[in-house]
Amino acid sequence: MGDLLRGQRVVAGKPGAVAHTRFGHESILRMVEDRYRLRPCTVRDAKANSIAAAFDFNRKPRLELPRLPTPPSIISQPCSEPSTEVETNG
Repeated sequence: MGDLLRGQRVVAGKPGAVAHTRFGHESILRMVEDRYRLRPCTVRDAKANSIAAAFDFNRKPRLELPRLPTPPSIISQPCSEPSTEVETNG
């Protein structure tokens, strides 16, 4: 239960740095409002911490795809293609 109470994590942050600031979903909205000099939509995002400080916008973006592990089993199957045939009541 301890991990459930710790909140969200920012994975794409500055390398080697840890942001100890509390962020929520409204922190993203606050970052956009600050960047484009927009007025806050609500009191909640007006009082939120901007998440911009957790990112390094001067660093070149990493364009390569991350290596993901192969799952041990497939739990679901892809949806089947919809039928193109038209049913007639004949």
